[in-house]
Amino acid sequence: MSSVALAVLTRDLRVHDNPVLSAAAHEADAVVPVFVLDEAILRSAYNRPNRARFLAESHADLDASLADRGAGLVVRRGRWPEEVARLAQEAGAASVHVAGDVTGYSRRRLTELREGLGHDVRVE
Repeated sequence: MSSVALAVLTRDLRVHDNPVLSAAAHEADAVVPVFVLDEAILRSAYNRPNRARFLAESHADLDASLADRGAGLVVRRGRWPEEVARLAQEAGAASVHVAGDVTGYSRRRLTELREGLGHDVRVE
């Protein structure tokens, strides 16, 4: 049976030398790259048309780069912790890899993710 890891991408949307993708690929037989369009951020003043357009273009570029390597970007929309946990369950992931982030919001949603995953799935 092959192992699966989620590589949850947040700020770093590059394939080359991406520490989250690299760590997931070194650990598991299969990697599911994912980006969650966080509803809380989408509803905030931070979500401006130029930023939204740039993000969409970045996702398209990232998806093309992943396709060149035999993968594809999974994009979900909703509450970040819930969507990541749901996808981990759907994929049968043994681990979830996420880049470190120092903001209070990111730390809170990571804590919520850990609580939502339970003990069966590691967060790296």
